[in-house]
Amino acid sequence: MTTTMPPKWKNDAHVNNCDKCSTEFTFFKRRHHCRGCGNIFCDACTSQRCSIAGCGPDPQRVCDECYIQQSDTGHVRYISFSQRPRERKVCLLGHANTGKTSLAHQFVNKVFVEDYTPTISSTLRKVVRRERGDEYELVIVDSAGQSSVDMFKPSLCIGTHGYIIAYSITERATFTEARSIHAKLSECHGDVPVLLVGNKIDLDRGNLERQVSAEEGTSLAAQLGCTFLETSATRQKSVVQMFSILLDMLVDADEKHNTSTIKGSQKEYYMI
Repeated sequence: MTTTMPPKWKNDAHVNNCDKCSTEFTFFKRRHHCRGCGNIFCDACTSQRCSIAGCGPDPQRVCDECYIQQSDTGHVRYISFSQRPRERKVCLLGHANTGKTSLAHQFVNKVFVEDYTPTISSTLRKVVRRERGDEYELVIVDSAGQSSVDMFKPSLCIGTHGYIIAYSITERATFTEARSIHAKLSECHGDVPVLLVGNKIDLDRGNLERQVSAEEGTSLAAQLGCTFLETSATRQKSVVQMFSILLDMLVDADEKHNTSTIKGSQKEYYMI
């Protein structure tokens, strides 16, 4: 599969936002040229790869519009990013064995992962339609379980729009770690939507296995400035709601940022 080289790459010195999702570029959210059209995108919006004439045999980074995909009939078709939903990258954080992987797979694949295998890191995708009718593609990064030894990797901040910090209501140690993870996250990526989630409420059988009350979760979330929710991947309890709430938070954050940017550009200045 091939496409042609762009006649000229856009000058990245004059581009501050992704040409697709409008994400503002920062130290963590870096600029990437599409080798097909020459425009500039964030990492999530140039996740596709295809061969480019004159660039050697290795696949090159391209945007969705320039991505060439082989259909089932064997015909080549183009996928225009103008017809695709905006992408929003979210990262699942939390101590090992809190059910992060089960939550992600329950949401994306509607299956419960019973066997526990420590996650290194994986990425899932799902298109979500909000109540107002607009669509977003959630890129869900299921990170490896964090501990006090290796609390949080700054590389997880790159291109990420929001976070879910999960703990198990049956293990108080994971609840304690949630506060530490948030503290480390605030150092690396402050002022970003965060949802605190108490998972495994299906194991709450008359408080016999519950070690963290819902009131404690609500209190911690208030202290950290987060939204709080309890879930069960096993029973599909509030799993869809969890990602819907976070997506609404991301969209609200985008709208507030755009509004402040517009107001900032309309400031009046006077010579003294």
